[in-house]
Amino acid sequence: MLSLLAFATSAAGQTAKCSTLDIGSFLFLSFDTVATFPNPSESITRSFSQESFNFNQCGYSISSDKNKLSIKAKSLNDLFRLVNSRSPGYKIFSFAAASISGYKYPSIKEGFFYYPVNINIDTTTRRVTGEDKSSGFLDDTSIGYKINGGPLKPFYYEGRFQPFSYPSGIQNLNFYILPSDFSTDSVQRIQVDFLNSAISIWNMHSFPAK
Repeated sequence: MLSLLAFATSAAGQTAKCSTLDIGSFLFLSFDTVATFPNPSESITRSFSQESFNFNQCGYSISSDKNKLSIKAKSLNDLFRLVNSRSPGYKIFSFAAASISGYKYPSIKEGFFYYPVNINIDTTTRRVTGEDKSSGFLDDTSIGYKINGGPLKPFYYEGRFQPFSYPSGIQNLNFYILPSDFSTDSVQRIQVDFLNSAISIWNMHSFPAK
């Protein structure tokens, strides 16, 4: 793993090879730098939850302060291109709101498992659905949502999803997550800003009363 100093130098003084830019399921930022003689290309990887940094290249503004991750693009299509870099043309935002992970045999780190509760936003149909792969372990997770700052409505509660559609011309869609005690990895707020072609994710955030 490259040092924070190496990243700071690379982000500020070296040019990213834009075709390699990846946000790693919203867990990390990675890219290769453009080789400049006599220095070879470098592979840069930074964790959103463990480091603070700013990246302003390739038409994207990406920042992290360890709690909040912000990604802004020039257009929604550019945002889709980055978010779905591993599945080009797939116009769905998919977020793991909460998950449980670990090893079946932790002493030897064998049998890794990962069971998420996912939020899926299909921007073609404007339909929001969910997927629970936790086999009931995260049933006490609560997820609410707000459209354009409106009232808080339930999306996932007592192990059940309440899918919904959002209107055309939507400005922003916010999800608030009250994680289960069994969750090992969770975020507490996700905002999709359609108006400004941006996504923000908070590791820690208060759950609104209404």
